[in-house]
Amino acid sequence: MIPQYSILCTLLLCGTFLLSGKENSILPEKKTAVKSSAAFENGILEVQSNAKLGGVLLPVRCKAGTRVKIEFEAEGSGSIQYYLQSASNLSYSPAIPLREGIWKKISFSAFSPQAGMKLFIYSLVDGSAKFRLRAFKITEEPLPALKDVEVKQADFEAEDYPAEHGKKVRLKDASGGMAVWGKRWYEAAQIPIPATGRNVYLYLRLKKDTAAPLTVILKNGFQRVAHGVFQASGAWEWLRIGPVDPRAGYPALTVQYGCDAKTQVWLDRFAVSTHSELPEKDRPALLPVNGLTSAARAAIPPEIDGNPDDACWRNAVAAEPFILNTQNRFAKEQTSIRFAYDNEYLYVAFHCRESCLNPLENRLHEFKDKVKKNDDPAIYMDDCVLLLLKPSADSSVAYDFVINPNGAILDSRCSAPDFWETRDMKWSGGAKAAVSRGNGFWNVEMAIPFASLGVIPGGNQNWEIMAGRIEQSRNEKSAWQICEKSFHTCPLGRLVFTEQSVPFSLAAPPAFLPGRNKLAFHSPARVETSVEFPSSPVRKTFSDGKEADFHLNRNGTFSFRWSTFDPALNRLFLSPAYSMQARAAMLTHNLKNAQFRLNGETVKTSTPLNNGMNMAEISGTPEKNARITVGGSEIPLAGFKQENNVLKCRLLLEDSVIWPNWEAKEICVNRGGIQQILFRPHGVKGFALDDYTMYFDLPEGYAAEGASGYYKKWNLAISDEGTVQHGGKNFRRYAVRIANQVKYNPNLGSHEWIAFVFRAPEHTNTETGEFYFHAGSRKASIQEVPRRVAVRLYPKLNGARLKDMQIQMWCSWMRSMDSSKLQEIFARQFAEMGVNEVNFRTNGQLPYFTLINFEPWNFSPLPFLKKHPGTEQIDVNGKKVKSMICSGIIVKDPAFAAYMKAEMPHWYKRSGSPDDVMWDYESHVMNSYLSCFCPRCLAGFRRSAGIAEEVSPEKIGKKYLKEWTVYMNRKMADISGMFRDALQALPAKPSFSVYSGYENPDTNLVYGVNWEMLKGKMDRAACGYGRPKTDIERTRKAIGNTRYMLGAIAHPYAVTDRSFPASLTEATLLRRAADSNTGVLIYHYPSLDARTFSAIAAVSRILAEHEPFFRKHRVVEGRISLPGWSRDEYEVLSDEDGNLLVLLMNYSAGKKSYQLCLDGKPVRSGAVASNGAQAVKIEK
Repeated sequence: MIPQYSILCTLLLCGTFLLSGKENSILPEKKTAVKSSAAFENGILEVQSNAKLGGVLLPVRCKAGTRVKIEFEAEGSGSIQYYLQSASNLSYSPAIPLREGIWKKISFSAFSPQAGMKLFIYSLVDGSAKFRLRAFKITEEPLPALKDVEVKQADFEAEDYPAEHGKKVRLKDASGGMAVWGKRWYEAAQIPIPATGRNVYLYLRLKKDTAAPLTVILKNGFQRVAHGVFQASGAWEWLRIGPVDPRAGYPALTVQYGCDAKTQVWLDRFAVSTHSELPEKDRPALLPVNGLTSAARAAIPPEIDGNPDDACWRNAVAAEPFILNTQNRFAKEQTSIRFAYDNEYLYVAFHCRESCLNPLENRLHEFKDKVKKNDDPAIYMDDCVLLLLKPSADSSVAYDFVINPNGAILDSRCSAPDFWETRDMKWSGGAKAAVSRGNGFWNVEMAIPFASLGVIPGGNQNWEIMAGRIEQSRNEKSAWQICEKSFHTCPLGRLVFTEQSVPFSLAAPPAFLPGRNKLAFHSPARVETSVEFPSSPVRKTFSDGKEADFHLNRNGTFSFRWSTFDPALNRLFLSPAYSMQARAAMLTHNLKNAQFRLNGETVKTSTPLNNGMNMAEISGTPEKNARITVGGSEIPLAGFKQENNVLKCRLLLEDSVIWPNWEAKEICVNRGGIQQILFRPHGVKGFALDDYTMYFDLPEGYAAEGASGYYKKWNLAISDEGTVQHGGKNFRRYAVRIANQVKYNPNLGSHEWIAFVFRAPEHTNTETGEFYFHAGSRKASIQEVPRRVAVRLYPKLNGARLKDMQIQMWCSWMRSMDSSKLQEIFARQFAEMGVNEVNFRTNGQLPYFTLINFEPWNFSPLPFLKKHPGTEQIDVNGKKVKSMICSGIIVKDPAFAAYMKAEMPHWYKRSGSPDDVMWDYESHVMNSYLSCFCPRCLAGFRRSAGIAEEVSPEKIGKKYLKEWTVYMNRKMADISGMFRDALQALPAKPSFSVYSGYENPDTNLVYGVNWEMLKGKMDRAACGYGRPKTDIERTRKAIGNTRYMLGAIAHPYAVTDRSFPASLTEATLLRRAADSNTGVLIYHYPSLDARTFSAIAAVSRILAEHEPFFRKHRVVEGRISLPGWSRDEYEVLSDEDGNLLVLLMNYSAGKKSYQLCLDGKPVRSGAVASNGAQAVKIEK
């Protein structure tokens, strides 16, 4: 962000322009040069900037209260920026890079509250720079159509409106448990602005964590419209901003924060009103997940004749489209539902598209309408519509209505949560229904008396509803709500009652194509759309008219919904939150003698597949050369199963999951090396399979090494299925079949996934390739369309064996892997890359470390607790934790010391006799399994802190947290000493390590560790991730001469994260080693591929060649200089003989040259590869 103060001073010194000439113009001839010289000739304004921020100030002539589009072209060197001054607001553009000789078109829209504005265009180049400007143009744009309406109070949850940088976070004290987090300059949220002609006030419920002032800036595009200053800290408070002219803010304003770099800001909710005082501060604003629609008061009640052409229907909101139950796609035969009301009735109108009612289709017989009388349960076998009404959120009572094409009604009274089983069909609601049919559709009109429902409609009432349809010709069951199981078990939508409405209906369901998409409507409307991909910001659009654009800028699953408002920002419609796919694969077949159908539709040659389950059917006898392909992959006919003289197969699209998400780019494998692929055996929705299988198709030269689960959960068999083809190339198919029954469960923990391991060829002429994977079940005729993963080969691993330094690899659940054969294969590969410590047993191939703690499955205190009742931990809430022991007992009671000494040999043997035992401790001092608030511990705390008064957990948290932190840090350190002593008493004398964050106050409090207190109570420290230099130095100082290693973490590390994995580079790994005296801790193996493995091997060679330099860790300052290299990019170490080792770490994306100078004299030159590392030894 460019410093605003100096520019503002420049503006003030320049004074006020006296504008002349025609309206709506920019006057380059009336320029004012600022830190520059400028000349305007032949339509070109040439600017020579003398320094950064040098440019020209131009008068902009326009009428007050207008919105204008400003355009110009720019050419030159470096980057420029512009700001616009309108009234008292300064609005800054992003930086605009220029190129000499190429004119760049620049345009932006702005609202001018007064006659005339000022435009300052300036250089961002340090020093002098030249740029040229031309083709200035200003055009008045239409203002929004505003109405003179009162906005009493429109409420919104911030988490429903995050902007590009706003991060949705969970906060217990926020409304709805969610808020939007942001920091300085973050564009955190978007606020819809009503279409009112009156000025509005915006109310924001905010919280920040420092006392520093916060300026909340409201912008429309780049233009700053208004701002407010928020002072409160640590608690939620409301900030009012306004009045704001809706013409300047419409259709939405972006919230941006101006504050210091440390301040964190949370936005809980916001409200918009034309009132200068907020009427109600605690009104609910949570949006229903499964949709909202509205019923407007009917000035004239509709005639219940089956023809919904009355005025109330023409002006009503249509709730649509309908989506298929249990499927992730819209119904082929679409439905809409509208509501209206008066004092006596709720009116309902269904419009049902039905292709079999088109006489040209010759399918009239497929339309089902057998039931003629009311209250006949056989109505569900007819075409029919369904409506479930729940008038009160405070009551479980609901009312169920089913109407068929004859106007027969089946109504019942029922209760939550099981609306189906509790139906009382003796109840009669007295509803009237009429039906009509037309060419390709049928309609239902209905009037339900409020008296029969026991309610009287009123303002601000919110009902819950479900609207559904059973369509018989295509066997479609669909609903406006998303129904994952059945009509009567889905979450209900919301029905709001309004006095007035606007017509709103969808022209067609969205197609969800990659790139630009359009929602089309039958009449103009104020529409808001929302697109959210996992791990990406929510993208919202605000539109007026008959179309609303939205963009799908990536493939995969995304959430989408849209809504409409009246001019006063009352929400009249909100779609359910759809979960969709941005792209579907194309299926092609060459069947001529047989008919191919997909999802009930006849397919001539090709059709897109739906995400999830697709039903493929072949009627007749396929030719011998019949082929069905999706992309370049063939769907074998052998996977089809005969059912009622029809070959059927359930085709899955993008159903199986591997982790990490190698599909997003590629996976890299070392020549002759192995690679693990984790897959989630989540089964198939709606099936319990005893042959769920994952197939891996490997290119020629590659081979499967095996597959394994963990903790003996899965009974696996791997088999060679022979040769298959993809895109004309041969692949070897391997099947990993699960003999257990697999039920659908997408929420499996990472320890429930399965590892598939393959080996790449050592000798091959190709550097790139691909493999394919897919899930299936032969017994259930389920085949997934094969998924492609690109493969890139890296050189064969050639790591070095280390003696004193360590490269420690955390391997997730590998310790509990079922296959010992695979464990041995992994161990060999780790040795080849230079890793020399892992957390699984390798039968002596590599040193082995394991974790220790007091969890029941680890070093359990349960046997001690059983013998010593009354020694349980009391947690912060005063509750006894039956599985945990009082930490005061651990530290002070000789009986527990004796228990630890006696139990340690058994624990050590059960744990596989590790070479090192590590305590990974990262627990808050108030909530740890060591945080005990029993009378013993509270008394001990008072004595240690010299506190006379009685204390409680609440008082400690408010008054004595610092003292409690010291007390708990000391306890943790004392227990570490006990662990170390007990381990050293064993014949094997394994070393004892502690892992936690770097030394700083946060680590003391949040992780419960003080490294200085641990000095002498551990053999090795393992610290943090990243490189906070001050904290690293603090840690070194705190632990003294203790050996220590630093951590490098690979992202992602949670199986729920679908992002492409980043690699750990040579530069990063050598930097960690250079900052330590023991080596590097790497977390964790499942996220890694050959990019990291090769980097580990390269760094291991450097460490092995120069181990004495690293172990002594004598940092030398001042003697070595590297022009163009920052101090973070190199390190200088010395050995006992005074030799120097210069470590070079290139973090850039390109090769970086160096000229190494010793005491000012050049001694060595060279270059370091992108993200690479080198070591240069200089003899004394």
